[in-house]
Formats: sequence, C-alpha cells, structure tokens
Amino acid sequence: MTKLTALYAGNKYIDEHKQSYLLSFKKSVEISEVFPKFWKSAEACKDVHNVIANTETKITNHVGNAPYRDASVLNTDSIEVN
Repeated sequence: MTKLTALYAGNKYIDEHKQSYLLSFKKSVEISEVFPKFWKSAEACKDVHNVIANTETKITNHVGNAPYRDASVLNTDSIEVN
C-alpha cells in the first residue's frame, strides 16, 4: 500500500490518500461503526480519478480520523514531486 502525498494532477487536486490496490484492516476497524458506514456510501467508479477522489481519499480520511491509525508500505511524504 502506498501513501500518496496530496498533489495537483493537471487541473485536479488530489487529496493525500492510500492507494487501494491492497488494503488491509484489523478486525476492530471492520466491525467499527465507521468502516461499514463508509463502504455502504461508496459508489462504483470506472474512471481512476473518480476512484481516487471518491474512494481512496475518503477511506483515508474516514479511517484516519477515527480512533484508528493507518500505515503505508511506501510513504511518499519525503519524495519530491515536480
């Protein structure tokens, strides 16, 4: 899982988010009130920008703002983006 720092992609701003090609959650997160509430509100998207904007950034914020912590295998905070 990669934590991607917030950036502008063309004319779109993309919030910091965990890229979702692999996500793993502890059982305490899965049975929480936050987790199922998020997934019930998630919409299927075909466009990658919509997936990032409507799923990846939102799960990062929902779980990250709950009383849980998150982590990434690769954290891009220290990588300079041109």
